[in-house]
Amino acid sequence: MTQAETLKEQETSQQQASTGGPTGPRNQKRKNLRRAKIIKNIIITLVVFAILGGLTVASYFVFFKPKPVYYATSFVEILPEGMKTTVDGWGQARSVNSLEIKVPVDGTVLESYISESMMVNEGDVLCVLDQVTVDKEIERIQKIIDQLNKDIIAEQDKITKTQKDMQEVNKKQYDMQKAAMLYFPFSGKVRDVVKQNIGDKVTVGEQLATLYDDSTMILRQYFSYGYESDIKVGMTAEVSIPASMAIVSGKVSSIEKIRNIQPDGTITFEVVIKIDNPGALVKDMTATATMKSASGETILPSATGKLDYIKEQTLVSGSAGPIVTYNLHDYYEYKEGDLAVELKFEPDESAVKGYQELIKSYEATITAKNEEIITNQALIKDQEDIIPKLTVRAPMTGTVMYAACEVGKKMTKGGTICNVAEMQEMLLDGTIEQIYFSQMSVGMAVDVKFQGPNGESVVQGVVQTISLEAKNDYGWVTYPCVISIDNSTAGILPGFGLSFSAVIDYDPAPLVVPITAVKNTDKGECVFVKLEEKPANAIELGEGIVPPGFYAIPVVCGMSTYDKIQIKEGVTEGMEVFIGEVDTDPSASPSESEEPGGVIAYRG
Repeated sequence: MTQAETLKEQETSQQQASTGGPTGPRNQKRKNLRRAKIIKNIIITLVVFAILGGLTVASYFVFFKPKPVYYATSFVEILPEGMKTTVDGWGQARSVNSLEIKVPVDGTVLESYISESMMVNEGDVLCVLDQVTVDKEIERIQKIIDQLNKDIIAEQDKITKTQKDMQEVNKKQYDMQKAAMLYFPFSGKVRDVVKQNIGDKVTVGEQLATLYDDSTMILRQYFSYGYESDIKVGMTAEVSIPASMAIVSGKVSSIEKIRNIQPDGTITFEVVIKIDNPGALVKDMTATATMKSASGETILPSATGKLDYIKEQTLVSGSAGPIVTYNLHDYYEYKEGDLAVELKFEPDESAVKGYQELIKSYEATITAKNEEIITNQALIKDQEDIIPKLTVRAPMTGTVMYAACEVGKKMTKGGTICNVAEMQEMLLDGTIEQIYFSQMSVGMAVDVKFQGPNGESVVQGVVQTISLEAKNDYGWVTYPCVISIDNSTAGILPGFGLSFSAVIDYDPAPLVVPITAVKNTDKGECVFVKLEEKPANAIELGEGIVPPGFYAIPVVCGMSTYDKIQIKEGVTEGMEVFIGEVDTDPSASPSESEEPGGVIAYRG
């Protein structure tokens, strides 16, 4: 019930009392109930208002009131245990000098004096092999030499026979005397004369000139088969020569019933016309021949033709030798039977040369076989030299790393008898990471670690070489290095996996701060120092970067560990430096507010 309803009810009660309404205990009880209800409603209203007020205050403190800012700091200090930077690497051990001793020849072990891990001195007998294989090999080579001597005798017999055959050929060659004479086969002129002089040598088949008869020219014309019955041998033709604008007379000398199809589809036959040359006609002149049929019709060819000589022949030499007579001149006229060229006959020496080459080949074979004999004699000498080597001796002082010879065992040439290695000094084939390459140098001392019988052991080593050529293994760049190790007491064996480390930087008392105190800024590495007054070496950074009460000091950093970093320049011992903002309550106990490394949280 609201406050207004309560007041209305009270007013109604008063009105009933004034008008003489019901009274008495029952009415009084009803009044008391109403009063209790009113009081209850007032209390509930006050509680609701109290809750709303509390929520409002809490929201203010949670969402609107600014949080206090706290800073974690530490101090510039000296690290008493010192600080160092090392280069670590790994690799595999190998001996400085090792030698694999091979079997000199197939054989069986007669005696053996070695076992693995034993020490041997240079010259010690390792094993003894039998001589059977060497003897068999000497016998085999000697048989080859005997056969070579037989082959040489056979080649010498061939030379004797070939010399006799060559003498017979020489006799026949010098008995043959022929004169090489070249005559003109018909009357005519020559052209394309190859200029020669008396004494020049001419070979068989050599072209000398071209002989042609231009007293009569011929013209080949093609006529349609429609004129087949009109054209006869001996028929007169008028030949038109456009080049000289002349018309000359000719006669049909022959008719060939061929089937020459012209571009327009006309099927034609061939007619050869002879023309007496008045002296102005030459080969390849364009010409056209026309004739008159019995009915007086003009017979025309299907196409123009070209003039040609009635005879033409290339003059070639039928023999070989130097020129004695040379009667060839361009465009001279010659009669049939005239001498054109006379050659001096020279005997054919090709057969003689063939025999001479054959004799040379026999002699070369004899020379080669003699060389083979010398080679095989050297092989026998080599086998004889092997005999002392069948008693195999140690070529150096060292430890037997591997032994493969036992009495009675058959050994194969080139196989391994044993492997002897010097063990006083070992080499470590290792790698250096690219970032440390410039900090390592030849002669640098390193600690070499390995797992010995009593756990991890450390021996001293020295860097011998560092390769300038990097190895790239899937983007991981390293540089090969070789480290020498004193193995006189270490007991390192070839193939051992070893690790090594070298100190490249050391400070016995470095000035350090927590690594998180160094801030990378656009002006380089800095630390934020808490000071009352601004120091001379402080620099200005952007607004809001340096916390209040602190100053940015440039520093030069050096070595570092997982939580400390060396400061070479910029700050001094005891300075308080900023690390970062924290949410630590300033009222917390030191154990609760203390960060690793002695960092204390306090209100900024």
